Amino acid sequence: MSDGQRRGRGRPFGSKDSYKRRPPVASAIEKQLAEIAALLAEINRRHRNEHESLPAVLRRLVAIERALKLVEQPQTPWISRPRPLE
Repeated sequence: MSDGQRRGRGRPFGSKDSYKRRPPVASAIEKQLAEIAALLAEINRRHRNEHESLPAVLRRLVAIERALKLVEQPQTPWISRPRPLE
């Protein structure tokens, strides 16, 4: 042992400096989880916007069709005494 060799733990791999520069595994996993969470939030936001805007688009489309007289106007039922709803 007098020639400079030690028993026991050695360096994990590479030099001591390269070991310190490696990012910890936990931070890499947290970064990936954050990216996945951001993607899921984007998908949810798109779905919500599409779901909420569809009825408004359909209302506007029906209004345009009625203005151009492409569809018939809804008529209220005629109420009379002998035949209540017709």
